[in-house]
Amino acid sequence: MKKVLIATIATSLLLTGCAKRIPPVKKEINNTFVSNLSYDKSWSKAVRVFAKHQIDIDTLEKDSGLIVAKYTQSYGANSGFMDCGKSARYEVLDSVNIKFNVFFDEKKENETEVMITATGQGVTYVTNAYGQKAPNTRKLVTCYSTGKFERDFFNMM
Repeated sequence: MKKVLIATIATSLLLTGCAKRIPPVKKEINNTFVSNLSYDKSWSKAVRVFAKHQIDIDTLEKDSGLIVAKYTQSYGANSGFMDCGKSARYEVLDSVNIKFNVFFDEKKENETEVMITATGQGVTYVTNAYGQKAPNTRKLVTCYSTGKFERDFFNMM
């Protein structure tokens, strides 16, 4: 039994090595934009932005000015929307779940303030020397917006 425990600990140390995960950097981003369009036109354009990026909209509450959308980025498909940090040796970022909350506030007849908050959570796992998923190594990591989606969104508005 003692040999099995020692072998298990040695294997774990070998898989993870001395490398540590580098956490993501939370950056100050511009998440507010003032559109020179009416509330209705701003709203319509925003819905089209989500459609163009193929992001599913969960909630559309035009009267309260809220759009909630969710997007899952699978392994290998890097949208650049989120920073989940740098993986440790043998650690793989499998997917990133992103939630976008977009708030609309009509300031004047042709002036609408649009604010986006984007949050993300990544899923990682450890691989063995053959690139296979090691059992029971799934881990959730915090991801922060890079500001790319917000820039793309505002440029399309």
